[in-house]
Amino acid sequence: SEKEIMEALEYSESIRTWADRNKIQAMVNADGGEDITFSTLNLELKALIKKDFVRSKPVPYRNKLVYAVTTFHAGSTLVLPDPSSIIDPIYNGAPVKVLNFLTGQEETI
Repeated sequence: SEKEIMEALEYSESIRTWADRNKIQAMVNADGGEDITFSTLNLELKALIKKDFVRSKPVPYRNKLVYAVTTFHAGSTLVLPDPSSIIDPIYNGAPVKVLNFLTGQEETI
């Protein structure tokens, strides 16, 4: 999930602290839940980059990218959908209790 990918990343200008796709995939899959495939990871990373939550840059002299979570600017707002409007494709719209990682509250999607 996007949350797991973002947790696997750490923002820094030093390229040594950025994560490549293999490291992100290993960290996301280490939780013992459903494994994320490499193709799904690529799609999720592209979506996070498009939303400006994650940025990527090439590794000098290597044919690969590394990723980091971007910082939110002071004063900017993050608009999230109402949890009840989210339909989880795994549960086909059945209500599911989840933890809102921003508020720490349990919500139903």
